[in-house]
Amino acid sequence: MSLLNINDNDFISDQFSYEGNNILDFFDENMVLNNQPELKIIDQPVDKYRFRYMSEWVGTHGSLGSTNTRKKQGPTVKLENYSGQSAIIRCTLSTTDNNRRDVHAHRLVTKEGNSEDDEPYDIEVNENNNWTASFDGIGIIHTAKKNIKTELIKKMQRNSLDKLRYQKKKIDVKLSQLEESNIKMNAEKIQKWIDLNSAALCFRAYKLDDNKILHPITDPVYSDAIKNTKSALTGELKICRIDKVTGSCLGGEDVFLLVEKVSKKHIKVKFFEIDDDDEETWCDYGKFTELDVHHQYAIVFRTPAYKDRQLTEEKVVFIQLERTTDGDSSEPVKFTYQPTDSLRLRKRPRISTTDTTMFTSGELSPEKNNLSHEEVILTDPKTIPNFDAVFFDEYFQVLQEDESTSSLCTDSKTCQSPTPSSDDDDDDEFAPSILRKVINEIKKNPKDTKEVMKYLKERTHLGDTFLHSALRYNQDKVLKCFLNIIASRRDLKYLVNMKNDKGQTPLHYAVILNQPAIVDELLTLGANPDLCDNNKLSVIHESVKDDDTLECLNMLIKAQANTEYEDVTGKTALHLAAESGSIGALDILVRANADVNKIEKICGRTALYIAVERGHAKIVEYLLEKTNINIDQESYYGNTAVDAALARSPGAKTNEIISLLEKHGANINVNNNNDDTDSDSDDHED
Repeated sequence: MSLLNINDNDFISDQFSYEGNNILDFFDENMVLNNQPELKIIDQPVDKYRFRYMSEWVGTHGSLGSTNTRKKQGPTVKLENYSGQSAIIRCTLSTTDNNRRDVHAHRLVTKEGNSEDDEPYDIEVNENNNWTASFDGIGIIHTAKKNIKTELIKKMQRNSLDKLRYQKKKIDVKLSQLEESNIKMNAEKIQKWIDLNSAALCFRAYKLDDNKILHPITDPVYSDAIKNTKSALTGELKICRIDKVTGSCLGGEDVFLLVEKVSKKHIKVKFFEIDDDDEETWCDYGKFTELDVHHQYAIVFRTPAYKDRQLTEEKVVFIQLERTTDGDSSEPVKFTYQPTDSLRLRKRPRISTTDTTMFTSGELSPEKNNLSHEEVILTDPKTIPNFDAVFFDEYFQVLQEDESTSSLCTDSKTCQSPTPSSDDDDDDEFAPSILRKVINEIKKNPKDTKEVMKYLKERTHLGDTFLHSALRYNQDKVLKCFLNIIASRRDLKYLVNMKNDKGQTPLHYAVILNQPAIVDELLTLGANPDLCDNNKLSVIHESVKDDDTLECLNMLIKAQANTEYEDVTGKTALHLAAESGSIGALDILVRANADVNKIEKICGRTALYIAVERGHAKIVEYLLEKTNINIDQESYYGNTAVDAALARSPGAKTNEIISLLEKHGANINVNNNNDDTDSDSDDHED
């Protein structure tokens, strides 16, 4: 509030300059001298504060505080070296650029009780209050963009009127038309460069003469910048919620973040690790585009791979938001990288489908065993027929062989697995141990199948059955024995479809390990290619993640596996092929009549959209030239593949994709529907 007895239209500010005029030009140069009275800021205002709309400010709630947390008061200044009886310290709002200090378009408002006043805020100081002024109960009220020029003109008019009062030594003054015109032009110039997301407080001391005319007794002093926490460009970065805090060390998993307001153009999601001395030892960034930042309050990104992709134990790292414009960051949250299922890390030389060292004498042929792919026993038989003990004599030799030196694994690098834990050591012996128990039990009592069934139901600590375990640890000859046992008895066929704790069948393992010979034999024994794991991933899904598994994929297609099954995110095998960039898998699926226009269920993206996002130009080209893909299909958010292309980082690959889309009729000059601005809304009504 002002202590001057003038009406509101004569509002006086210490900011007496505009566009090129020095703030002291309105007064005699001799009025402010060196070693004269000066103002010192005792308590700076907080550096982050929410610029509010007038309708949001109730009472003194949300007043601008100071950095002095011990005293609940506003910014505080003190007048020193002044010998007068009293003085006025005035507080107004200023721009933050030291080279262009000027009036600010936002309003500094004071509330006391039920009354509120616009700036300036005047406090009288004297010996009684130790020449100290604490500016309590003030707030910064946001001015919408459409009102910036009007507010600037109003403040600059007040400054000019105050200048005239000082020059003419009277209160009743009026601006000329030329002065009014200059003010409007200068306001337009300031409007172009003013930063609406930060402001500073300007303090200056005055004395009043008998005519209520202001006389400055100090230079103006400016507070540190106050940044608007409501702004995406300067506000406080904060992770409000995260949908998962664990993930595979291989990365590539989708994570949803709810955040305080961010700018889609200037935000990153940083993963980092620190040592015992709090020194950063590793960092990487989540992968996302501007289209993945939703209304400035949510980010969907893919996790980066951890530096060690062969983790044997969990590793805790941190996630934080990072703003590129000022380097500011949020408080970090913990994220745990987990060891991946070691199957994909244990890939070995494939067993050829013509290799006779694995299955001999046509033991597993459908003709001999009268088996078909369609026949699947999903429930355990109550009994197992009697076994001929002589049938198992040759398997005792298998159990005595060292599987680790098998001729099937001659490449030490390929056969090398991650360092096993003690549990892994036990699991390594699981399948041979089960085979030994089964054979011994059958030889001892061929008619009693109860104990045999008990052994066949045992699991490892990973939840693997004997078939899973033999596959996991490359125990090919042990696997051969088990498959021959299953092939010899129709009632045992259900064993090839038994699932582990993750819902994976032995066929899943055979595909993941890229063993087409085993895939072929399992299918011959009646393995169901349409069974899904706990994440609703079928073997078709697993077979398209890598170009190396195309032979397995062809076998599954030949076995009439369903290509349209969806995983938990609604992705079909075609979506995963586009995601991984496997052109071979995509071609096989398209030839098998997979639906190219089907959308996944999380974001509503087609295979084309996904391929564009991932930057797989060859996939994009194939879909555009060899399928009836709908190039204009919109995602749930209303974006098309073109929007995804335009949101990618510039580069040769992005240019190639845009050219392909344009060549096939896409309209490149479109605006995506994620057009959130980086500043506050302009159309908010106070």
